[in-house]
Amino acid sequence: MNHAPDNDHLREVALFSPMRPAVRRAMAAAGEVLAVAKGHVVDVRGQDALIVLLWGAVALSVQETDRQAILSTVRRPQALNLACVMARAGCPIRWRALEATSVLILPGAIFRSALADDASLAARAFGELAEAYQQLLSGAAGQRLQTAQRRVADYLLSLVSARRGKAMVQLPYEKHLLASLLGMTPENFSRALGRLSEHGVSVRGADIDITKVERLRAALIGM
Repeated sequence: MNHAPDNDHLREVALFSPMRPAVRRAMAAAGEVLAVAKGHVVDVRGQDALIVLLWGAVALSVQETDRQAILSTVRRPQALNLACVMARAGCPIRWRALEATSVLILPGAIFRSALADDASLAARAFGELAEAYQQLLSGAAGQRLQTAQRRVADYLLSLVSARRGKAMVQLPYEKHLLASLLGMTPENFSRALGRLSEHGVSVRGADIDITKVERLRAALIGM
């Protein structure tokens, strides 16, 4: 028995998942799915389009001459440039694939038309923008007020689900990328990571062992 291909690309994206399947499929059909190889940039310069990350992970960055700053890392499924499309403004942000990635390029006019017709979709979009804004403020405050050691410890704890006991995690990205994300040089990142050994953290490449999660969490107060 033959089955039609499942073209409901937006089904797992929180922004679109509550929509009626037929409406969601029609919206996805108006876009184009692109495969992006690791290290390549998702390039939509000159296009009025919403970029929806369907698979993989990307780093959001800004670049000036030879300097680059990582603003965030995003894993699928997620709309990437929501604010740009809703405001119809150009965004000086690049999305570089951290692994094999696929994106849906959805015409901006079609997305804005859906916002006008669907109050629930509009509410979810504004909710995502508000959350992103709060994360931006929190990240900026952390980089200005927290020591490098605290920023690294905070990041490690964000990877841990357990509240107590031993934990083992793996750094999801290369250390130079994480350093930029946390607002420091790769050298400062490595030094801060090394200094966490006094709080029960051991490092073997990308593998991190935390002897006691509660001990590291308590140590944050004095960092």
